[in-house]
Amino acid sequence: MQAGTVTSVGTKSVTIKSTAGTKTYAVDSNSDIDKNGEAKLSDLKAGDAVHFVVRPGTSTIAVLHAGDEALNRPAFGHGGPCPDGGHHDGDHPAPGASPAPTSSS
Repeated sequence: MQAGTVTSVGTKSVTIKSTAGTKTYAVDSNSDIDKNGEAKLSDLKAGDAVHFVVRPGTSTIAVLHAGDEALNRPAFGHGGPCPDGGHHDGDHPAPGASPAPTSSS
């Protein structure tokens, strides 16, 4: 992930100053923008510190995070980790746990 500071925000682009210089990146419907949680490009402001990843071979933002990183992580139910060892339906044991006994009728 690269780090930088937003210098300007357009309708479909964001300009970011990093140690490599200042560059304008495209933002499309597949770009994941988070600022203290899920956000839109228009939520970004000049001066925002960001961490971002560009799609390989392009100048298009894949992921851009600003604000509180803890709030930018996916929450349970939205692609994040499930409780109880990765299972959210309660029917499967946690990895490495013994299977729950079954009863036969």
